[in-house]
Amino acid sequence: MTEQVQEDKRLIEVLKNKIVEHLKAPAPDKWQQRDFENLSIQIEEKTKVILSVSTLKRIWKNEYQKLPHKNTLNALVEYVGYKNWYDFACSNSAQSSTSIKKVKLKFPKILPIVVTATAIAAVLFLVFIFYSGPAKSYSEATFSSRKAVSEGVPNTVVFDYDVSMYEFDSAFIQQSWDMRRRARIEKNENQATSVYYYPGYHHAKLIINDQIVKEDQVYITTDKWISMVNNKKNELVPVYINENCISDGIIHTTTEQLVWNNIDLETNDYRVSYHYANESLWCNTDSFAFETALKNGMDEGGITCQKCQILFLGTHGMHMLSLSDNGCIGTINQNFGDNFINGQKNDLSAFGTNLNEWQTVKLKIQNKVVEVNVGDNKAYKTSYERSIGKLIGITFAFSGCGSVNYLTLKNSKDEVFFTESFD
Repeated sequence: MTEQVQEDKRLIEVLKNKIVEHLKAPAPDKWQQRDFENLSIQIEEKTKVILSVSTLKRIWKNEYQKLPHKNTLNALVEYVGYKNWYDFACSNSAQSSTSIKKVKLKFPKILPIVVTATAIAAVLFLVFIFYSGPAKSYSEATFSSRKAVSEGVPNTVVFDYDVSMYEFDSAFIQQSWDMRRRARIEKNENQATSVYYYPGYHHAKLIINDQIVKEDQVYITTDKWISMVNNKKNELVPVYINENCISDGIIHTTTEQLVWNNIDLETNDYRVSYHYANESLWCNTDSFAFETALKNGMDEGGITCQKCQILFLGTHGMHMLSLSDNGCIGTINQNFGDNFINGQKNDLSAFGTNLNEWQTVKLKIQNKVVEVNVGDNKAYKTSYERSIGKLIGITFAFSGCGSVNYLTLKNSKDEVFFTESFD
């Protein structure tokens, strides 16, 4: 192994440590799929470059045979505050933290030249200039979308595009942040379709050579609550529960309904969710109040840990409030704006409760300061900096079958603007 290859590998290890420190995440050997997904999302939000979960896993598991692609390295170092890979390499060279050593190079019939090790390092790192080239401009490319139906899911979206003026290795249209939902497009074609299975505000992307070139907003709305279920067999394409799940003032999916829809309960791995996305929810997500009552009883289809999530979908991200039984608080996470709170690194006991019984959950956000009350637990307080924009949808998701009794939303003036009693 050459000295340069050794130095490259050392720099990548330094970079990985800086990223873990920036994330305030647990040790990488404890990372799960969701940790890599979270990192991928954060890198895309900050750099506009998409790095797949598989790419990140290869880097963190040292499964790469050669130095990763320049766009990958530039995105990773930009995420932690450097201009590009060359800037990072110069700032973190092996000699930067040690004393300068002088090396005498003797040449016949000329004066001795004294070159510092730092200067040698600078020369060596000139090879990294290749990795620091600016991103190519694709300003002439066009990209737009239109829905096949006005609302509801599934919903086919037609994309019109023109990339015929460019030469490239690959080009894709991606539905949103999820890199699994992308399709290759060709240079001399100008239309593609994609089926959206979930309501919400999606940022569709035109990608050329792993660079996000254009974005277009796709807002998939509903006129009622949509019930669906996922497991590993239908992770990307959910099963819609067409039977009425609202009765006696609650929304709930029974295990019998899951069996009717061919969900295998023996796997103990299924996720029921309820979705509503409509302009009637629009409000400022930096100052609003929310209240609900929910449960996820083991005798009603709840599974191990009885996890519950409430997702507040915004035009530029989401707030995520997670609950579990008291013994599983280390397995849940919270997310408010750009503040991701990992249950393995933080005390989230305020979100552990008895979910065999109805629990009242209250969320109040005032000028990006968050306060959460779960049942009789002590209030949990935090804050964030980056806004998620307007509220455009709400999702309740349960590990197993869960129930929601009601929900109320208030604006910054403490005025009720949306209520649901599931009558």
